Amino acid sequence: MNMSDEDVIEYFAIGSMMNKTSLTMRDLRPSKSRPAFLKDFELIFGMKYGMAAARRSPGREIHGVLHRITKEELIKLDKIETWYVREKVEVSSYEGDMSKDNQTTIAYVYVFNPELVAKDPELFKEHPPKERYIDILKEGAKEYGVDKNYISKTLETVYYVPRKSKTDLKSFDLLIQKRSEDSTILPNWTMEELREKDKENSDNVFIALNKNILRLDISEPCAHRDILQTSRGSQLAFIIAGKWIYDPMFGVPANYEEMSEDQCRAVEDWFIEFFLVGDMENSWSLVAQLL
Repeated sequence: MNMSDEDVIEYFAIGSMMNKTSLTMRDLRPSKSRPAFLKDFELIFGMKYGMAAARRSPGREIHGVLHRITKEELIKLDKIETWYVREKVEVSSYEGDMSKDNQTTIAYVYVFNPELVAKDPELFKEHPPKERYIDILKEGAKEYGVDKNYISKTLETVYYVPRKSKTDLKSFDLLIQKRSEDSTILPNWTMEELREKDKENSDNVFIALNKNILRLDISEPCAHRDILQTSRGSQLAFIIAGKWIYDPMFGVPANYEEMSEDQCRAVEDWFIEFFLVGDMENSWSLVAQLL
C-alpha cells in the first residue's frame, strides 16, 4: 500500500532514537533515514538521568538523524516522550559532505515541555548522561553517517556518568540482607508455577527477575502499573534487555539463556533503581527462587 505525503511525518532524532536498535525495540520502522542538522539549537542533557533534548540557542547547531515515519508512529513517540513536546523546525539533510546538496525539510524535534519546566525547573536541571546512553547516541550517529566532526567534537566530548562497577551494582541479595530476611528458606518454583500463581489476583503481579521471583502489589495507584501488567508471569530480565533497555556493551539477547552474567546483574540493578522506588518501594516481596 502506497502512503500519501499526508500520511508520513519527518522526525528529527537527536537522542536514543538516532540508533537503529532503539527504534526497532520500540517497533518504529522509518521508511527513510538520513543525517541532518538543525541551526540555532543546541543539544542539552537534562533531568536526573541526563536525557537529550533540543534547546533554542542562536548560532549553535545540532546534528541528528531525520526519520520519515507514519502518523501512528508519531503518536507512539508522543507516548514515549512524556516529558517533551514536539516543535516544528526546519532541518537540512545531507549525504556524506554536509556542505553540499543540503535539502531543507520541515520536521518535528522534541524539546522539554516548557509548561512542566516552568512548574518544576529543578526537575529539568541539566545533568550528565549515563555512559550507556551516550554510547547509544554515538553508535546511532555513526550508523547513519552523521557528520564526523559533530560526533568527535560534540558527542565524544560529552561528560558522562561512567557505568557502575560490579561492586556498586544493586541486587536482591543485598536488599534481602538489609531487610534481615533469609532467602535460603524460600520455596523453589518453576516458570509454570509462577504463571499459575500470577492468575490468582489481578492486583498482585508475579514476575521472575533472574533467579528471584517477586510479588508486586499494584492494588494502589502506581506509576508502573500498566507496564507491569503487560509483563505478568514473565522472565522480566529478558524483557528489559530485549525490549526496553538497549546497552551497546551487551547487545540485544535473543532469549534469556543468551544473556551473560554481567548483563543479568546490570538488568537487576536497573530494575531496582528505576522500579522499586517511590510508590513501589515498599510494595514488593521476594516469594520464591526460580528453578
